[in-house]
Amino acid sequence: MRGNRHYVHLAIMIALSFISMYILMYAMVNRFANVYSNLNQFYMAGLMTAPIVVIELALMGSARTAGFRKKKRGRAGLQSACDELIDKGAIITGE
Repeated sequence: MRGNRHYVHLAIMIALSFISMYILMYAMVNRFANVYSNLNQFYMAGLMTAPIVVIELALMGSARTAGFRKKKRGRAGLQSACDELIDKGAIITGE
């Protein structure tokens, strides 16, 4: 359970990032009456949040599983995270 708290913090960060991106889309609106929410803006906030999640997962060394940390112990954190993403991409594409 202790290891899962990092993912809870990640989920909270994702939710806060999404909310802030959604609100920032209305930064140039001069009156609240001119705010019209629609599905496209919800989708755009999700698109803006997605790279934040990828970067955070790549840099968040403490959230990796114990086996992954043991296997990649000698490498720098960012390099091993990039290697993991490359390995996952190779699995997905079938290469």
